[in-house]
Amino acid sequence: MLSIEGLFYSPITARAARIDMTLDIALKIATPLVGTLGFAFTVYTLYKNHERARRELAVRLMIEWSNSYDATTKYSMRLAGVLDEDQITSIWNRSEFQVDGKYLALLIDLLGDRFDKDALRSELVPKDGRIRVGAQYAEYVEYQWTRYLNRLESTLAAWSCHVAREDMMEGQFKKLLKLREGLLEKLTRLDPASVNDPCHPTIADFLARIKQNKPLPASRRF
Repeated sequence: MLSIEGLFYSPITARAARIDMTLDIALKIATPLVGTLGFAFTVYTLYKNHERARRELAVRLMIEWSNSYDATTKYSMRLAGVLDEDQITSIWNRSEFQVDGKYLALLIDLLGDRFDKDALRSELVPKDGRIRVGAQYAEYVEYQWTRYLNRLESTLAAWSCHVAREDMMEGQFKKLLKLREGLLEKLTRLDPASVNDPCHPTIADFLARIKQNKPLPASRRF
């Protein structure tokens, strides 16, 4: 026989039990769902932070490159552009070389950053239309070329390793390097340090990428 208290409380107790069961089921369903959403949000946040870091690195590298390209670098690359392979090889070997007399002003601009310009004008006097450039000057030109190539190699390493936005890096350097494609290929090829093991593989990879003249795959644009 049920007591009066049992008759009065049983429906309420049963209802409460059903509510507890419903809440328990809801919690079991919601807990992994909340965990999944939280994990997805964390991954999304990490991805956005990573992409922002890649954009910031690309911008910083482009600014540093622009700031590092000074007048001496410009003159050294301009000289490289008018030399033949034998002259370039002599400079890489830090040996005396000869150049056409019409490039006297270019030599003064380049070497005048390190040496006295009046002394250079007295020494680099054209004879029979040719200027004999001593080994000490060849060594300075070689230093400028090495500095330029090493700086370019280290900058493009961020592109090669995918740690900077590749589309931004290509957009900045593709036009610049395409103008010097042949010159860069010649300088890196004739560098005696690259005979057995290329010293600037990333430059070679980037130049090969330029020759393809294809848009960057969508998977590597972001």
